[in-house]
Amino acid sequence: MPDISFTAQERRRINTIIDELDPADHELLCPYYDMLSADDWEFVCDYIRAKMRAVLETGLLIASVAEKARVTKLVDEEAIRNNFVRTLWNYDFSFQKAIENNFVEVAGGHREAPLCLAAEALVEMAEDLMFGTFEDAHEQLLHAQP
Repeated sequence: MPDISFTAQERRRINTIIDELDPADHELLCPYYDMLSADDWEFVCDYIRAKMRAVLETGLLIASVAEKARVTKLVDEEAIRNNFVRTLWNYDFSFQKAIENNFVEVAGGHREAPLCLAAEALVEMAEDLMFGTFEDAHEQLLHAQP
């Protein structure tokens, strides 16, 4: 298996985005702060930060595969972008089942609970800041074949 490392610039960009969207004081999550114990709130914030990091790091790996395809001219630009966006937006970045279940339970008991949705929105915002994929993904969803 190849060794994978991120440049100092990539690490800084990831950390900047996570800091900018810090769940501990982000407006999307502030309404839930007083609804949870201090330990549960810390868990929720740690979970969201870890999920943002996983999405951003995996996105960089996907981008490197896309760049390799571009350099070797294996596929055209449209296919590269479409495959990058599809992979990034459709990949399930779930953690171990016990961690996921604990998060869902703390956040409201089901995946559609408002805190779960706010957490996912924050992760998607991080992804869009890093890769600018929201508009592309939205377009693909609108034109998806059933």
